[in-house]
Amino acid sequence: MRKFGVLLGTVSILVCPLSSPVSAQFNLPGLNVPRLIERNIMRSTRQFRRVLGVVAVAAVGAVILGRFSEGERREIAKRAKRAVETDPEREVVERYEVKNKLRNVTIKASPAAPKSAFRDDPALSSPDDDGGDQKKGKAGKKTRTVDEDAVPYDQVPEATRCRRVETQVADLGNTKSDAPPSSDTHAAIICEMTQGDWKPTRR
Repeated sequence: MRKFGVLLGTVSILVCPLSSPVSAQFNLPGLNVPRLIERNIMRSTRQFRRVLGVVAVAAVGAVILGRFSEGERREIAKRAKRAVETDPEREVVERYEVKNKLRNVTIKASPAAPKSAFRDDPALSSPDDDGGDQKKGKAGKKTRTVDEDAVPYDQVPEATRCRRVETQVADLGNTKSDAPPSSDTHAAIICEMTQGDWKPTRR
């Protein structure tokens, strides 16, 4: 009978955490898991921008960069910066492929055009993967986010020329599998505020 009681207690310990919310499992009432994930992305983005540069991270996106090793991120950032700054009069395409050839990145910068050409572009209104615009914290105060490095689109002079930069990462997976490759895309509008000085923009 004693053995049965011990066994029943063990089963209860194993089952209960699986059937209860995350906050209850760890005795953390009100735990906001999506918010924790968002904060983690924001921290990663700040770190990427310090190391790789604001333009490169805006062009590729922190979520995509997070899938690669440090060395691979540097190579991707180098290609992204080159795509933005090279020959604005034509479309520029840069590519990077990891050594095992199971994942590749394509960065495409459109020909430069006046700011007005991108006013309705979804890249401006799509959620930013680095935490978005400034948000209100406690007591209604605005908290600074990593998006502080982007120029508000309405403050960009009309004569400024901009480029739409789109990055696609393709995961080819197991080459022996019949499953189709998966891909994700990130887009940004990056404008030349002064000659040779490109800045990401936001709504």
